[in-house]
Amino acid sequence: MIVACVVAVLGYFLYPLWDRKRYIRHYEQFIKEHYKEREGKAGLLTFSDDFIQIAEGETESKIPVTEVEKITEINTNIFIKLKGGNSLILSKTKIGQITALIVFLKVFAGKLNIDYFEDQNWKWQ
Repeated sequence: MIVACVVAVLGYFLYPLWDRKRYIRHYEQFIKEHYKEREGKAGLLTFSDDFIQIAEGETESKIPVTEVEKITEINTNIFIKLKGGNSLILSKTKIGQITALIVFLKVFAGKLNIDYFEDQNWKWQ
């Protein structure tokens, strides 16, 4: 009975730590597996009044600006969330003129009347 109680208490405190590491590892492996052909390739992101145009190698996409739901900036990335759940992820370390881009995106969010969130202290927990 005492052993079962000790195991239950340890499991209560240790399971969340184990589970968090497992989820992080799972998503890292998923990204490596499904996006390995895109890794290291440069893309071109162009903003206009009506569309966001994305060009990666031979692939090109146009997204209407009305599909942008919000923009979130954390210490390492900028996320442009689209309606429907998808997001454009911009790595701050891979962009040359990041300060100019941030200023542009704040003005862009103002024009579209959408939220621009900043959380420079964000980290995995």
